[in-house]
Amino acid sequence: MATLQRPNFQQVALQPPVIAQVSGLLEMFRGLVMASDASNWSVLFNFCKPYMESFVTLLDFYRSAPETANYVLNFFSCFVGSQINFMSTAECNYTYELVTKLIQTYSKGNLKHDIVSIPNWNI
Repeated sequence: MATLQRPNFQQVALQPPVIAQVSGLLEMFRGLVMASDASNWSVLFNFCKPYMESFVTLLDFYRSAPETANYVLNFFSCFVGSQINFMSTAECNYTYELVTKLIQTYSKGNLKHDIVSIPNWNI
């Protein structure tokens, strides 16, 4: 996390060593959520939650580095796949809103047109 908190992160983020550190961090978080089960999901959810909005920002920032953007997408895919069975309604709603932001961010950089507003379907 220290890499992401560097004051000059935006200036150095596209340097290969920094990309490798960010990719490793995202892969570590993906590994954590893949270990989710009924006994530990809440701890893992609460551990990941403070960082997940930053990961959406990383997706936007690393549009020019698709391999790193894929790590962000893989993290969210694994997060939802491993946590959804255990989440409360509030946690599902939080995750839904965050994944909606993720999709909007991804489409902004990859579809080359404005995304249509996605309805809020209170889960």
